[in-house]
Amino acid sequence: MYGGSDFYFLMENHSEDQLCKAKFKLDLRNMHDIDNPSSKSWVVDIYPGAKIVKKLSTTDSSKKSGVKYSYAFRVEEILNDEDMIVSKVMDKGKKKQIQYNNEDYNIYFYSSFFQKKFYFMYENNEEDKVFEGNYKFTKTNLKIVGDEHSDEIKVVLQPGERELKVLVPIDPDQECTISYKYTYVVSEIEN
Repeated sequence: MYGGSDFYFLMENHSEDQLCKAKFKLDLRNMHDIDNPSSKSWVVDIYPGAKIVKKLSTTDSSKKSGVKYSYAFRVEEILNDEDMIVSKVMDKGKKKQIQYNNEDYNIYFYSSFFQKKFYFMYENNEEDKVFEGNYKFTKTNLKIVGDEHSDEIKVVLQPGERELKVLVPIDPDQECTISYKYTYVVSEIEN
């Protein structure tokens, strides 16, 4: 949309459960981004119900100005329901079966990344075994939801139990890194 010496981009998301991720590459002639004058690109997350306006303004009104741009959009489903998240982690995540003392157990560890979050899920499908795990993280720009100052997750699962842990970026615009070491024990239920 053009308005006098300014050029406007209006982005709206009318969905209820989808995030639109937009990337714009700008080729500006005698124009600048009003919010960030040195910017030559935009990365915009447009959440459900959001309306976002980006404005380019003419730098020198006595000269010709113009803008060329290219763009790409990606749409992601936003999952807020824990059952839907668990289902996606189980379907799309990496699955590791727990082995202890050279024996495979019906206990699983899943890891997955989507919606800018790391998901770790632990599931004990044994009938008479307890799983105790300790996962120690080396992380950059991440925090554990519910235990923001910790670098480890401790899990104790009785038979039939499942636990989902989530790590989120501290600053969503910065890069995140993660690695972890773990120890675990599988033991009989104490009567």
